[in-house]
Amino acid sequence: MTGCKTLLHAIISHSQKFCLMLPFWLVAFPQQARPFEETIPEANLQAAFVYNFTQFIKWPDTQANTIFPLCILGSKDDAKKFFNELNGKTANHQVIEVIYLSSVLSMTNLQGCQLVFQLEAFPKTLTQPLAQGVVLVSYNPLPGTENICIALQLNRERKLRFAINPAAVAVAGVVVSSQLQKLAIEWQELRQP
Repeated sequence: MTGCKTLLHAIISHSQKFCLMLPFWLVAFPQQARPFEETIPEANLQAAFVYNFTQFIKWPDTQANTIFPLCILGSKDDAKKFFNELNGKTANHQVIEVIYLSSVLSMTNLQGCQLVFQLEAFPKTLTQPLAQGVVLVSYNPLPGTENICIALQLNRERKLRFAINPAAVAVAGVVVSSQLQKLAIEWQELRQP
């Protein structure tokens, strides 16, 4: 028993030292930390952001439906790989089903979606008001699009950031958690690098 306590004390002691030294190591050797960041594919980050958005948004009453339709507008192969991994995960107490939409679509195609992630150029359909309960998330959106609830943007430092459009969120009839709102940049800052 004494040997176990000594071993446990040694493990805790080393982990405490590691935790105390980690911030200093990251400040002292920032270049060594950077290659790790650059190895994460952008499409993987997009999928992670979109999935996390589903966890911090509350949709209107959806108890009757057990499927969460996550629609992807644009079909880049590298993105498909990561978005396909979301199939079967849960969002809003529903099972995610990833659906790929073509850029030639109508408003009726979008009514079956709860979240639409736009990867490619904006079709004219998305400039019309969307049905209540449909959240539009856009990647590097063009200025002046009012339907976007959440905009993901890659800035000059190649970091993803996002902004929430309160007016579009209100029209969609969803509730964005305060935690997500705290992490977002201001909607007006979106076009600034």
